[in-house]
Amino acid sequence: FYMNTKTARQIIEEMDLPEGKQPNFVQVYESGFELLKSLGRKRDLATVMVYLHLIQNADRNSGATYSDVESIAKDIGLSGRSVYRAIKILTNAGHLRSRHKNLFEINPEGSWKGYTKRKNNAMFMMNDEKAMSKGVRLRLNPGSKHQKAITVPATFEPAF
Repeated sequence: FYMNTKTARQIIEEMDLPEGKQPNFVQVYESGFELLKSLGRKRDLATVMVYLHLIQNADRNSGATYSDVESIAKDIGLSGRSVYRAIKILTNAGHLRSRHKNLFEINPEGSWKGYTKRKNNAMFMMNDEKAMSKGVRLRLNPGSKHQKAITVPATFEPAF
């Protein structure tokens, strides 16, 4: 039995890792795992796919994505009806909110795509009583060859 004498830090320092901050990570918390396990037991793959797609495309500062149902359906290969049904399930389960058309706010207590200290700034955590200015991930136009979403600043006024 041979034991390597290098420390974990030395091994990591020798690895060829990209420079700078790496924003490409998602944290899934206990309630997010419970949701996914529940959907798996029900064999509801469509809702799992919609949830993961919205998380993947969420802005890492606001936890929100702005996309039409047609684009979501095309991106993940589902019908629009399946996407609407999945959104309803996720909303009823408390993992998603949509106060404005095509704006999907992900509950950061289930999953969060960003630094933990920014979770309290998630759009999901904001109340309806005041206007919000946040960056949101914008993904529209399902016919586009360019599948990338962009982050745009947006202000959302309360609906009366």
